Amino acid sequence: MLLHCCCAPCASAIIEWMLAHDVRPTLYYFNPNIFPEEEYLIRKNEITRYAAMLGLEIIDDDYDHASWRCCVKGMEQEPERGTRCLQCFKMRLLQTARKAAQLGFEVFATTLASSRWKSLTQINEAGRWAVEQVQKETGKSLRFDDRNWRKGGLQQRRNELLKENGFYNQLYCGCEFSLDAMRRKEKMIHLPEVRSTNTWMLDALTKEDTLLDETVVYTMRQTAGRGQMGNSWESEPDKNIAFSMLLCPEFLPIKEQFVISQLCSLAIVEALDALIEDQGLHTEDLHLSIKWPNDIYAGDRKLGGILIENRLMGSILQHSVLGVGLNVNQGKWIGNAPNPVSLKLLGVETSPMHVLNSVTRRIGELYQELKSNKDIASEIHARYMDRLYRKVGYYPYYDPERDEHFDAEIVGVDKQGPLILQLVSGEERSYWFKEVKFVLPCGITKE
Repeated sequence: MLLHCCCAPCASAIIEWMLAHDVRPTLYYFNPNIFPEEEYLIRKNEITRYAAMLGLEIIDDDYDHASWRCCVKGMEQEPERGTRCLQCFKMRLLQTARKAAQLGFEVFATTLASSRWKSLTQINEAGRWAVEQVQKETGKSLRFDDRNWRKGGLQQRRNELLKENGFYNQLYCGCEFSLDAMRRKEKMIHLPEVRSTNTWMLDALTKEDTLLDETVVYTMRQTAGRGQMGNSWESEPDKNIAFSMLLCPEFLPIKEQFVISQLCSLAIVEALDALIEDQGLHTEDLHLSIKWPNDIYAGDRKLGGILIENRLMGSILQHSVLGVGLNVNQGKWIGNAPNPVSLKLLGVETSPMHVLNSVTRRIGELYQELKSNKDIASEIHARYMDRLYRKVGYYPYYDPERDEHFDAEIVGVDKQGPLILQLVSGEERSYWFKEVKFVLPCGITKE
């Protein structure tokens, strides 16, 4: 039998069982998904060491991570156990099946089936598919051993052998996407119920300095969510997602702090675009946009809000707490919100947790890009402007200070935050937050 091995811990109990049942497998190490290469080498060395201990032959195939990335291209945002994982299994087991046919083996199996992180259904589907492909290619008869290697005490024995042999025990599946998911999970704090995630996080920051950059605190039961300038955020329990994400952008001068607001709102609409497209819907039909400075809109209706609270230290932006509320499955509102909407009302079927994971991942990606290259701030600003609500044409506004209604078009948004409007007369005005209100089609003025 040719046994595809993903790592020593997963292989150990299976190999021991095979040897006890007079099956002497040849081991095959083909795992181009593993990232980074240092991790790949550690895992390869461990299974090679174990094979030597048992006197078993091991075949080491090439490490070509670039080919694996091409294989899963377009699936980068898929969750663990999603279609990306199935495609990964197919690639690795097809290569295993080809190697088995080449070397004259009639049966092959994989130690992937022992891992609690993997879907046994996906693995077996990939194994049977690989058999069909190789039989079409070569005409040779081949069988995939799809038994459940997690039963019969093998899971417990795996853990015992791990300790007995001192194996390196990896904490993630292998690829960079699972590594990222593990790191993000370590920074995720779930609160069953809280008045405000922003208030909780700001309070935690005053009590301790152990919260890490990109820590997320989230809830589906926020009882007193806060919006800009004292506004409240209504959310039906378990229907929506509210979270606060901590950023530590000490690399940014205070005068450039508005880029964090742009980054956050832009990341949200881009993450929702991807989620919508995954469901086969057309993003242009939903008209997602950013209402200055950072509300999330679908057409003329509010889908989400953002409250950013910064903590300064001298001329440095020490902390930014991004408070986000997104309507996911709520169907009605009992308060006086004039124009709310949810993803469900827009025809998007998803869960609050899926939205949370997609959005926080995208915020983190943009934030890391900004950290590594501050010049990208100009690109973020350009993309923010491209997604701006009412970016083209004249619309009604209200100036509370002047008690004046007027029509204007958006000329731009200053990189420090002010909205620049041009009236029909040609006069240009610059407004800071709360200094001008948008007059919506429902006749209600909102900041």
